[in-house]
Amino acid sequence: MSFALASEGDQHPQNDKSEYLNKVAYEAEAITFPNPDKLDSVADILERESLNEGDSSFYMISFSLRGIRAAMQNDFGPALKYFHDNWEYGKSHGDTAMQVNALNNMAGVYISSGNFKKAQDRQQRALELINSEEDATLFANLEYALGISLNRQNKFDSADNVLKHAMQIFREQEEMHLAQSCMSEMANTLERRHKYKDALRIYDKMIALYPFTEDLPGEVFTNQRKGSVLMRLGRMREAAASFEYSLALSDSVDYMIDRDSTLIGLIKANAAMGNLVGAETYTSQLIKFIEVRERKKNQELIAFVESRYNFEEESRKNEALLAELALTREDLKRNQLYLRFALAGIVVLILSLIVIFKRMSSLATNAQKNY
Repeated sequence: MSFALASEGDQHPQNDKSEYLNKVAYEAEAITFPNPDKLDSVADILERESLNEGDSSFYMISFSLRGIRAAMQNDFGPALKYFHDNWEYGKSHGDTAMQVNALNNMAGVYISSGNFKKAQDRQQRALELINSEEDATLFANLEYALGISLNRQNKFDSADNVLKHAMQIFREQEEMHLAQSCMSEMANTLERRHKYKDALRIYDKMIALYPFTEDLPGEVFTNQRKGSVLMRLGRMREAAASFEYSLALSDSVDYMIDRDSTLIGLIKANAAMGNLVGAETYTSQLIKFIEVRERKKNQELIAFVESRYNFEEESRKNEALLAELALTREDLKRNQLYLRFALAGIVVLILSLIVIFKRMSSLATNAQKNY
């Protein structure tokens, strides 16, 4: 999923201050694809320089950077908060570009966390705010994101049409890494329609082009998707190689989105090849990853809701509200308990699969001896 910064170039008069801050903002945007692990450092620079120059709008762009970085690490709670702050600022200051990018980035978080209907709602709200002719790249970015949401809801024809239009615009604007993203999603549409060989041809073409685009998150994602298609075609050794490359690349830039899918692919591919040691190794990594991710979700959910309700307690101070807050906290505790049980269930399921694989291997060995 592609996240975006607000396009500030047309929002400020061209003086030394705005030209300098524009330069810093564009440098930050340029680093998003090849070096996402450096986004926090760039955000620090942008915050400091915008405070020195007294420009709050550029300060808010640093929030976009921090939100993008958080989303790439599966920290969806903080990411959503940063993007929501962008949106509120954009509304209060009449900054349409910031509102649109904030809505698009919120949609990106919802896509990454699997809530595609909410993502579609944010994207459609954003599309209502802009003119496709005045800001073609931003419009295409929204169409691309909308195509992802439609694809995940199995609305394949609508997704394909939107993605093709977005890709055409990106090519006209010479935004090749974004055109690549559209290609990847169109290939995934074919994959979801069980046209695996057609999807694989597109993934192979894309992977050959990545050295020229410096889109490391895109390369991570495409190799993961290629591994999935190769598994569908029964080419397990090649699938494992694609997944391993994706995993190594994601580790190099600390990119956590869809890491669980990559690890599950490696477990399945290694199990299918009879490599139980490899399957167990990646199972351990998957369990650790899920534990960390679920712990983050619980902490973020509680912190966010508690802060909202604590504010209400201070402002209203009435018994009815306090009683409602107490009930809500109990619900949160129950939800946390349910998540722990769900995680335990996942662990038990995975361990059960490993036991089955071991038994199958043992039976096969005994059969060979008896034969």
